[in-house]
Amino acid sequence: MKTILITGASSGLGLELAKIFVQNGWRVIAACYRMSDLPVELTKDPNLSIISLDVTDQEKIQELKNELGDTAIDVLINNAGVYDSPPETETVVTDIADITKVFQVNTIGPKVVADRLVSNLQAGKEKLVVTISSGMGTHGAHDEYAARHWVYSASKAAVNYAMLSFGIEHADIKSVL
Repeated sequence: MKTILITGASSGLGLELAKIFVQNGWRVIAACYRMSDLPVELTKDPNLSIISLDVTDQEKIQELKNELGDTAIDVLINNAGVYDSPPETETVVTDIADITKVFQVNTIGPKVVADRLVSNLQAGKEKLVVTISSGMGTHGAHDEYAARHWVYSASKAAVNYAMLSFGIEHADIKSVL
């Protein structure tokens, strides 16, 4: 049975990916910031393991590694992410601490998690890291909206660079965006 670890698996795209992979017979490790958000019916599936993870917390990342031990991970999906404005408003964060948090979650977290799980990925058959990026992280998609949301756009451009670097550092592991 193949094993996939998905960060940000408690909601949105991460949750839907967890459901799809469980339905297709994969062992799913759902790494969640808010574990209580997972639907009860999904938590009862024997092929789903739930792990608490804050991708901005070095200790939590180490706890993840400790809990996994030598478990082979075929696929890591770096999905955890945040936007630069609350859903109910178009007000973009301007406080340095809030801007830094966006970069910690969207850029630094995926690279550090992937780096920490290299041995687990090397033990897997697929040896694949998929990092969820955005068209807003490319210069080609730079328009007025992306310019206004420069924090999110820049964090996604930076994760693209970080994970391209990961692919060069670890040529035996496929890294795609």
